Parts: sequence; structure tokens; C-alpha cells
Amino acid sequence: MKVIVDEAHGAQFYFSDKLPLSAMECDADMTAISMHKTAGSFTQSSAILCKGDRVDYSRLRSSLNMLQSTSPSSLLIASLDVARKTMYFEGQKRIDKLLSMAKDTRNKLSQIPGITVYDREYFIKHNSFDYDETKIIVKVSDLGLSGFEVYKMMRQKYNVQLELAESHIILAVLTIGTTKQHLDSLVQGFKKLSTEYYKQRDKLPKIDFDYTYPEAYARPRDAYHAPNKIIELDKATGEIAAEQVMIYPPGIPMLIPGEIISADVIDDIKFYLSKGSALQSDLDENHIRVVDKENWLKWEGETDEFQKS
Repeated sequence: MKVIVDEAHGAQFYFSDKLPLSAMECDADMTAISMHKTAGSFTQSSAILCKGDRVDYSRLRSSLNMLQSTSPSSLLIASLDVARKTMYFEGQKRIDKLLSMAKDTRNKLSQIPGITVYDREYFIKHNSFDYDETKIIVKVSDLGLSGFEVYKMMRQKYNVQLELAESHIILAVLTIGTTKQHLDSLVQGFKKLSTEYYKQRDKLPKIDFDYTYPEAYARPRDAYHAPNKIIELDKATGEIAAEQVMIYPPGIPMLIPGEIISADVIDDIKFYLSKGSALQSDLDENHIRVVDKENWLKWEGETDEFQKS
């Protein structure tokens, strides 16, 4: 079996001995690294790394040629090369400085009432193999705020762009482009949120998720090109999705075309919307595009049982 790693947030691992082992160091066969996320290249520029004789390089190149443009962006390719050169010659020095700033920021954040910083000790204690200290994870629910609310407030009030939010936490991703001013803004933002909300709101209760993956009825391509109609989200239980529905951040699909829409999925979508997350779909948050089963030759009525359940 070949090992292929999604190393979207790990491009910097290759340039410092103070960060976790990279996928290639762990003898993966292939890995996809998002240079634009953590290594300084332009957005939308990434790379696939391979090693060993188990990868059919000719087939890999043919597969990429089927998916990618025959007119690649010279700007993106150049930015990859500049980022690679910068990381090769300056990466260790820059990452050392970044880790020092990150440590100082964690210390400052940990002194702010109402927030908890999850550090290396926390993750190692919970059986993680290692911890990437270029990430800062903060529990915010003791402020009485959800991570989604903090994500928006940080952007709108304090000009701080976080990577993602969840119900109780936020994630800040630091890169070689992060400055002391950026981190000072993060700390000041949390100080102001603490002053305004700590002990002014009740702590958010612990949330127990009981998530089940949707049942797939058809391939995404078939459902996407099938006859479709628009209905209210509340009336979509048992229908087949004809569009992709994502909650952002973090941008993971709740539904993809061809999946049967369950009541649980609808409840999950409503939960995230109620916490301030944005819905990425073809329509507004109250409607959804579904397959028009009566006019779809592929429909055979097998999902009546899902509507009943």
C-alpha cells in the first residue's frame, strides 16, 4: 500500500529541526504540501513531493496533466521557486525567530482571564506524537463566546485573520511572514474580548456530537447533472443533494451531490449557522438544491425508507 499524506499545513517542517518530522522524513511515498499556507508562496500554489521507486512518476504526471491547465501561471510557479529558495537559505533562522515569538505570545495569552491556550504539554499529555508550535490554539468558550463569534470579531474589530474556528476554539496559523505586530494585535484583541465578555456571559456548555456520514445514493457527477429543484432546507429530509454545502470556516463539506439529506445533517447545518459560521452553497441558508427525482431516470424510489426514518 502506498502512503500519500495531506501535508497542507506542513511545508515548513522541511526547513527546521525544531518542528515535527515531515512526511518525506517519515518515508511517505507522496505528499501534497501547500507552500502558500506556511512557506510564503502565492495563494493557490502547492507542490507534490515523491520519493522511492514505488511511485509511477510517468502515470502521476499523466494524471496531473488531465486535471491541470496546459497554460500554468508563471507567477505561481515563480512564487513557488522564490519561496523554496527563501526557505532553503533562510528557513531555519526565520522559523527560530517565529517559534520564539510564538512562545512569547502563548505566555501573554495564558495570562488573559477567560481563555485557555493549548500548548505542547497539553497535546503530548493527550498522546500526540508531536506538536507544531507554529500553531496557536485557544479555547474561548469560557468567555461565553463561540469560536465562530471570536473569528468574526477578530477580523472585523481587530484586523486579525484567524485560520479557522470551531464551537469552543480558534486556530491561529503563524508563518515566516508573521510579524510581532501581527501577534501583538492578536493578544490585544483577546484582552479586549476578555474585558468585554468574561463573566458577563455564561460559559458555553460542552457539546456532544453524534455525527453520522450521509448515505450516498449516486455519484456526485450524476447528481450534479440531474434535473434539480430548489426547496426549503427544513423540507429536505430524504431528498438527494444536487449541490455541495460547506460550512466555512473550516470549509469541509456537510453535503456533496448525490448524498441523501438526513435530519441530522440539517440539524448540524442549523447549529453551525446559529454559531455565526458562513454557509457556502448555491443558495441562501434557508434553501437547498436537490435532485428532482420525478424527472430523473436514475431514480428508483429506494430511499423511501430514509424519509420514513
